[in-house]
Amino acid sequence: MGDVVTVDEITGVISRIRMRATTITNWDRKEFIVPNREFITGRLLNWTLSDQVNRITLNVGIAYGSDTELATEILTRIVREQPLILTEPSPRVTFEEFGPSSLNYVVRCFLPDMENRLAVIHDLHITIDREFRAAGIEIAFPQQDIHIRSLPAETGLLGMRSGLERELNPTPKLRAEDGDPPARSRQVA
Repeated sequence: MGDVVTVDEITGVISRIRMRATTITNWDRKEFIVPNREFITGRLLNWTLSDQVNRITLNVGIAYGSDTELATEILTRIVREQPLILTEPSPRVTFEEFGPSSLNYVVRCFLPDMENRLAVIHDLHITIDREFRAAGIEIAFPQQDIHIRSLPAETGLLGMRSGLERELNPTPKLRAEDGDPPARSRQVA
């Protein structure tokens, strides 16, 4: 009892073992009764069987155009300064890919036990956000840029104001004394 396990989609602490079933208490303090045959025939991940050391992985996407070397330095410094992160195995910060909307980093680091896992993840997220803001590095969000290379003239979109814009900002009417005929007014029924 006391082991942290994942069985199917359930992760929690084994709180009771009986002849036919085992009780797993998840992080929301909900108890799941799992038939013991699931531990034999199903997939079981025991987070704490022989070693409580566990790895956390954070995905961080920064905006295109950001200084990747500076981002790497900041992320590396942040994980090294977090007192609950182990120095061995050493933390890793890698620039993983050019994503559709972001330059994607992965931060991998190890904790001595499961106890402070969520607190460390929270602290890392807060610190990364604060440090990136201070350095002018923008956390990316999904976006799409549309580039119009050419547009046929018959579409009438170039140089034309939208209907809503015309209604909100009508073209000023010329006065007769300006030398042009007065603009026609439209009657509303």
